[in-house]
Amino acid sequence: MTTGYHHGSLRDEMIQIGLELAAEGGPDAVGIREITRRAGVSPAAAYRHFRDQQELRDKVAHEIDGMLNQRLFDAVRSTEGSARDRLMAAGTAYSAFAFENPNLFSYLNSGFEPSQTDSVFLRFVDIVHAMGVEELGREPDRQHSQNLAIALWSACLLYTSPSPRDKRQ
Repeated sequence: MTTGYHHGSLRDEMIQIGLELAAEGGPDAVGIREITRRAGVSPAAAYRHFRDQQELRDKVAHEIDGMLNQRLFDAVRSTEGSARDRLMAAGTAYSAFAFENPNLFSYLNSGFEPSQTDSVFLRFVDIVHAMGVEELGREPDRQHSQNLAIALWSACLLYTSPSPRDKRQ
């Protein structure tokens, strides 16, 4: 635990601690009191860097979104072949992230609103759209690609979410 003096990176440190808390206990574990306690500062110090607890929680969620986004990007970039192969790589990377990081995954699915310009889902839509181009031999309607991506994303979400039985164990 850091105590006393901070060297201008308290904001980043608090986000990092929020990530650690999210990994340990999911969305309910991330709060200003615990973050500031672990950072060795008063809860009031958080409000010099974040408007409120929700802003801090959103910053943690954006970091998790970035981690998942990078995972999908790396999987797709390293996959040679068709858009279908890239879609399979993206789905596999998504599922692997969810299984390896269940609390972080849960955090992303607890009301987080991803960026409208750079999110995992938008990359996923692009992959589905590219697959449509390959399958049809022409450019499909972008809205149709997005609707299909939503259905595939939802199926993947159902597949990777713990069942009620898993929660009882």
